Amino acid sequence: MLRARALLFFIHSKFRVRLHKNGEGAEPAPQPCQDLRVRKSMPKIGRKITLNNRQYKVRQHNVLKESIVVADDDGQELTLTREEWQTLPQSAPKDK
Repeated sequence: MLRARALLFFIHSKFRVRLHKNGEGAEPAPQPCQDLRVRKSMPKIGRKITLNNRQYKVRQHNVLKESIVVADDDGQELTLTREEWQTLPQSAPKDK
């Protein structure tokens, strides 16, 4: 039984397919979620961005709405949609 499980694990990890328990038929393994790609394309939390000649710091991500929340030095927060934050030039690296 252990060998069969090891073989199924090897097949899944090497070829990205899943076999049914009886060994018949193969279905493709699930692809990475679209949400993961959106999150990776978002500016990192803590990154500074410039909007209308003002510096803002990214405070949080909302992956489902594809938006980010940014705040300026005064604490005023803005929510930017995907179209807005994708057109912004990337600026200074994250402050630590």
